[in-house]
Amino acid sequence: MQEMHVPKIRHIAIISLDPERLAQFYEDVFEMKRVDVPGEALNLTDGYINITLIPNRADGKGSGVNHFGIEVEDEEEIARRFARWNLAP
Repeated sequence: MQEMHVPKIRHIAIISLDPERLAQFYEDVFEMKRVDVPGEALNLTDGYINITLIPNRADGKGSGVNHFGIEVEDEEEIARRFARWNLAP
């Protein structure tokens, strides 16, 4: 088996009651920059990791991580690893 680079998280989507305030936090504390993408979600990046802030519209549902994306070098190898866990990629 060929050695793979370590997979890296590249994208995080967060559901927030106040996406604008959370965006301001990421801009101030982590110096992230807004990315102009159509839609009501706010998008930020540091040039490597992209964060999407989604408005929470569901009554009674909590805010938090909605999903994240991981960049991999060898998709076939990752598919084999998923299969070891009885998962489909």
